[in-house]
Amino acid sequence: MAEIVKRGLMTGLGDGYFQKMTTEETKTTPPVYDVEGVEVVPSLESAPTEMTYQSSPVNLSNKKHSDLGKLTDVRITLNAAYLPAGFAEWATGAIKIGPGAYAYNDNPIRGFFRFAFPATDEFGEVVIFNFPKCQMEPVGVSPQTETESKEARITAFNIVGNALLYKPSAELSGDNSNIYLKVDTREEDAKD
Repeated sequence: MAEIVKRGLMTGLGDGYFQKMTTEETKTTPPVYDVEGVEVVPSLESAPTEMTYQSSPVNLSNKKHSDLGKLTDVRITLNAAYLPAGFAEWATGAIKIGPGAYAYNDNPIRGFFRFAFPATDEFGEVVIFNFPKCQMEPVGVSPQTETESKEARITAFNIVGNALLYKPSAELSGDNSNIYLKVDTREEDAKD
């Protein structure tokens, strides 16, 4: 008889971790991230994620032989009250023209960054999601009049995670590239 194993249900979303990429990676060198460190915000509401898979089936002898498709990117709709100060502006290619002042032109050069967040289960165990090469799409504004109930305005930040060209280990060699990493610390060995 099969053993039934119950696991904790995912119930929470932790802080958002953002780090600017200062130098893009190549096939032989890893990306370089801002030495000033990681910026953390306790403002995430949800982060629905969708993978883009491009199927490319190969039919031989009148039947499907293989699928040479690939995962091309991941799209995250990050619903958050705010991001680190000036981060969304930098990531979407705005030009800083003064303290707290940004200009948007018609040809923004968007910055790459790393984005990570922990998801928690009902027992407080953590699953970490790390997206090492992201870009943010320009963010609109949606101000509304304040009412007596004073409802918070949550912004939807659209983030696209791209595959890294650099492959740090033999397990990741070949034609495969990392789009995101998941570490399930509920697995005892993963905690190290």
